[in-house]
Amino acid sequence: MSQYLYNFANRIINSVSVIVFALILGNLLVQEEVGIYAVFVMSSAYGVAILGIQVNVALMQKLNDIQNEKVKEQYYTAGLVTTLFFGILIIAIFNIFSTPMSGLFKLEDIQIIFYSSILAFLIILRSYITHILQSLLENKYIFYSAVLAFIVTIISFFITYFSGYKLEGAIYAIYAGHTVFILTGFIKISKIYKIKLDNKFYHYIKSILSFSTVVYFVSLAAFLDNNIDLLLVNYFLTKEDVAVYNYAIKIAALFLLVGASISNVSFPKVAALYSKNEMEKISVLMEKILKTNFFIVMILSILFLSVSKDIVDFILPPEYNKINDLLYLLVPGIVLFAGFFSIKFLFNAIKMPSLGLIVDWGAFFINLILSLLLIPIFGLIGAAASTITSFIFRPMMLIYLINKKTKISYNIKYLYLILPLYFLFTFFIFLFDNNVTIKVLIAITFICILTFIIKPYNYLNYKFKGNHD
Repeated sequence: MSQYLYNFANRIINSVSVIVFALILGNLLVQEEVGIYAVFVMSSAYGVAILGIQVNVALMQKLNDIQNEKVKEQYYTAGLVTTLFFGILIIAIFNIFSTPMSGLFKLEDIQIIFYSSILAFLIILRSYITHILQSLLENKYIFYSAVLAFIVTIISFFITYFSGYKLEGAIYAIYAGHTVFILTGFIKISKIYKIKLDNKFYHYIKSILSFSTVVYFVSLAAFLDNNIDLLLVNYFLTKEDVAVYNYAIKIAALFLLVGASISNVSFPKVAALYSKNEMEKISVLMEKILKTNFFIVMILSILFLSVSKDIVDFILPPEYNKINDLLYLLVPGIVLFAGFFSIKFLFNAIKMPSLGLIVDWGAFFINLILSLLLIPIFGLIGAAASTITSFIFRPMMLIYLINKKTKISYNIKYLYLILPLYFLFTFFIFLFDNNVTIKVLIAITFICILTFIIKPYNYLNYKFKGNHD
């Protein structure tokens, strides 16, 4: 159980640290600089997603399946060399094509492209270290390393900021945090694996890449869908708009943590049941997972929306007030997606990853087309509407493909009642946006109704019994 708790804690610290650091920047830098920083991070993420075929998933599978320690060291070495190769490749391509890339990301200072290539290199290496530690079940060590990296980032920024560096200080600080995590990870891993080369070295690289190529297209689709709106906001609108939208989407995306964490816990159980062809038990489990996820996500989100205006006004300067209206659009859409996010892993668990590919690429193209049409006309509201439509498409396709391609069935009729109620109560909260007392009372009323409909204690009983099977 401690592994699950630390896995969840790692997701929390990674998400919260990004938002907290961004909030610090929002209060100390001018809005345009915050927008440039967001583009700096975004461009590095695009570099990692498009140019870096990360070997992490394939490597974890190899390290978990193989018992021979010497062979494990060969795969570890092959993964490290491959990761370093793609990291260096990103730096080279960013610098060779720095001029057209600065145009794509609308950056007047071409030096930002170089900075983002360094960040991309650090990100891809940190991701590799993280997955190696996860394969060793060192989630606790990952957590403490991430906390240390976050502390170093904050301290480094304040030192550089008060030394006269503003935007550059934020960039150097994020470098420092990633570097600390990478170094602490290497220290731990070096005690277990040694770098080892032999005449089969290229065979190990080929083995990793052959599997990673498939994963690449799945992860690329998910990345593009989640980030294309911000790219087009940057292209069509101003850096100030980028700063606002970046905050809104990051805050709203926090509600995906619940579904992601439940997925991690449920994946081994579903995979084990599938190997025994126990489809009925999978159906029962999936229904319980869905109910629990929607119950938690809806409660957290409606409580948040009831006080979101006050929170945003407290943590950010007045120029970010537009975030409030965006959250009323983004959060309900993400709640629908987050509710089903806990079963997104199902296709991998039952060995049908291609179905997940259909969902991710379909969502991306919908988001892309709508963003191109709506953002130039409606601005940030158009971006939010495009994202919401993409989020709605995902669960609809998940339901359709599960019913069409699998023997798994479960009852979701309760959603026909609770979803309209959730949207209705969210609208009521929006109407009383300036009265926090009424908004909280509306949220509490919805939670009471939701508890009566979902009856979450039934799931707790089921889970307790399941632990004794």
